Amino acid sequence: MAAVDLPVLIGGTRDEHPRGVIRALTSAVLAAYRGSLADDATTLVLDWHDSHTGQRSTNGGSNH
Repeated sequence: MAAVDLPVLIGGTRDEHPRGVIRALTSAVLAAYRGSLADDATTLVLDWHDSHTGQRSTNGGSNH
């Protein structure tokens, strides 16, 4: 069975933009399965906790 070490991967991408984290996670899953997933769908759910103020700032996306 293929595996991805999510705690290590998430910790290693903690300074990345969320889009970069998703790219890294997706790449890790594909690499773990040697580029051949058994299904045509993969589900990724992250509960993202960031600012305690409820405000966020982006360079290219929505600020809401």
